[in-house]
Amino acid sequence: MREFIFKSLYFIGVPHFLRMSKKNTVTVLNLHRISEQRDYFYNPIKPATFYKIIDYCCKHYTITSFEQIYQPSSKPKLILSFDDGYYDFMDCALPYLNRLGLPSNHNVVNECVNNNEPIWTHRLNDLFNILKEQNITNDPAISAHSQFKNNWMEYYLNFFHYLLSIDKKQRDKVLQNLIVMYNVNSKCRMMSWEDIEYCSNSGVEIGSHSYNHDSLGTIKDDSDYETEINFSIREISEKIKKEVRIFALPNGQFNDQVVGFFKQTNIKHLLVVDDRVNSDCDFSNKLNIISRIGLNDSSIYETILKTELFHSKIKSI
Repeated sequence: MREFIFKSLYFIGVPHFLRMSKKNTVTVLNLHRISEQRDYFYNPIKPATFYKIIDYCCKHYTITSFEQIYQPSSKPKLILSFDDGYYDFMDCALPYLNRLGLPSNHNVVNECVNNNEPIWTHRLNDLFNILKEQNITNDPAISAHSQFKNNWMEYYLNFFHYLLSIDKKQRDKVLQNLIVMYNVNSKCRMMSWEDIEYCSNSGVEIGSHSYNHDSLGTIKDDSDYETEINFSIREISEKIKKEVRIFALPNGQFNDQVVGFFKQTNIKHLLVVDDRVNSDCDFSNKLNIISRIGLNDSSIYETILKTELFHSKIKSI
């Protein structure tokens, strides 16, 4: 039924009318994994759907980069912004983008590159997949913060939000204890520094997604800011031999203290996910907080409508 509704909205022309309000705006799409792999708690976008998204955007937008944002265009502008640094970007996304000559942005997590290990949220997914397969709903460490009520997604999300609220040291301890207890083995290839340098030389603007994918809003010690932000930026810059001017905030979390720290860096674009578009002037400051529209595994019709802010407008009613 959901797919039928969005397909109907697409064919009666709703995306066209929504797009008419995008004059002098920049749409930034936020994507993560592009893969055929399936996961109950987080499904990557399927490659076939991704190709259709790109074809749609090519038809109705000028796909540009942060660096080239001020080049004139007769169509609304759009930026493709990826997070995390999964290798399936190399397999499933970059070849298609290169074939069409399209730029993109990819924000990587240093720890994941250095250790070839996915971010902690991915390992949390793997943990809950094991719990679901074995129907384990009473682990005391989890039950203290999330009660199972015959809804696995709600059970998972409540615990996820708890982990977001605590500092990295405590979160790592809680998660690592659970990973060891249930013998979780996350096998997911991440891009290497050689891969990232190749991307950088192939039309991809490389940005930072922090050193450890820590939730910056929970940080209280300036030395942790130094690691998550400055050390991350320096290492990436050294590896790709280019200045890094883009930073994607992990889990969209930040506060005034975080923004204040970034004002002391050379970062120009600070990326959040709040399902909004940007005006052209949002890119002209020394430090710009840039909105992105988060895309996930949905039908092509729902994805197009989300790109055109249909979901955001419905929520605001």
